[in-house]
Amino acid sequence: VEDKIAPIVLTQNKTIQLNAAGTATITAADINNGSTDNCSIVTYTLSTTSFNCTNVGANTVTLTVTDVNGNVSTKDAVITVEDKIAPIIFTQNRTIQLNALGNASITAADINNGSSDNCGIASVVLSKTTFTCANVGANTVTLTVIDVNGNVSSKTATVTVQDNIAPTVITRNITVDLVGGRVILDPSQIDNGSFDNCGIKTYSLNRTDFDCSSIGNHTVTLTVTDVNDNISTATAVVTVVGELTKSTLASIPTSSTFTGGISTNLFLGYGAQSTTLKVTNVVSGGNGTDPRSYTYEWSGDNISLLSSTTSGSPVFTPIVAGVYNFSVIITNKYGCKSFARISICVKDVREKDRNGNFNGKVYLTHYPSNDPSKGNTISISVNAVPSHLGQHSLDRLGILS
Repeated sequence: VEDKIAPIVLTQNKTIQLNAAGTATITAADINNGSTDNCSIVTYTLSTTSFNCTNVGANTVTLTVTDVNGNVSTKDAVITVEDKIAPIIFTQNRTIQLNALGNASITAADINNGSSDNCGIASVVLSKTTFTCANVGANTVTLTVIDVNGNVSSKTATVTVQDNIAPTVITRNITVDLVGGRVILDPSQIDNGSFDNCGIKTYSLNRTDFDCSSIGNHTVTLTVTDVNDNISTATAVVTVVGELTKSTLASIPTSSTFTGGISTNLFLGYGAQSTTLKVTNVVSGGNGTDPRSYTYEWSGDNISLLSSTTSGSPVFTPIVAGVYNFSVIITNKYGCKSFARISICVKDVREKDRNGNFNGKVYLTHYPSNDPSKGNTISISVNAVPSHLGQHSLDRLGILS
């Protein structure tokens, strides 16, 4: 008796997944789909049972069935190998510095920290690789890893962008005139084109206010702060132009008649009845009087008795006796001020009649030549005054006090 009938082979296609190691295995039983034989089957053999990343896709395998009498049949099946395992991503945070142009760049390799895949990585892509001043601070970027079979994973990291470049400060020396006794500088007058890679936030000077006490050269410091708070400084020389004036005030009686008194004495009834208050100005360090224009502001007792309160030489004409104190503020073209004061002593030496009218005589304190200790007040005509004052050195206008 012979058995010449080969087995009837029935197969089934199979889809399998690679594991984390990039491998997968099957057995003949996974492909056999109910093969039969008239007597019985002794073995099932599969041409390929192990698969790896190189087998991803469709693979033809052959199932061989042998019955108990040695009859053999084969049939093919398709094994579809799939890699569904996404890459494992490891990222690292990064701190970068902007350059002098305000730019910085990185690559995916700077963020990738050993990402891996069971079959291999095809590409590593970073969502953002270039940075500018607008990105200073923390920036979230995404690292995307694609393996050779198109599986994708992504993970974020933080890129901290820093600007540590201080501004470049450029200054210029300047000369400024005092106006009204003062000048206030703006930093823009000292800045001469300072710049920064990301932009300047503020300019400031350590000193901006100068007055008449500041005439001459001064070193100032310009401080420049950029938008990211980096600071640089540079100095410049500020030359303040102005003048200091020394002023004196003198009384010049309007008559040269000798009265026996000094220039700040006036005697109502005899001699000059008014005096010019003359201001003399000398520039500090200069020679002689200063011919330039000034403004004057007078104050004091009965300034209404002055011919002007804005002149450098007003005439004072008193009406009654007394001590008159006057002050004047002198302002030069730069607004720098000087001050002067004077006191004028006015005595009324007129003899008056019962109606209070001047009768033409004046009082004089006379000291006899033979006895200077016996002074007495006399009333004499105005015309007699010169001889008394000329011949008696101790005689003085006015009543003996």
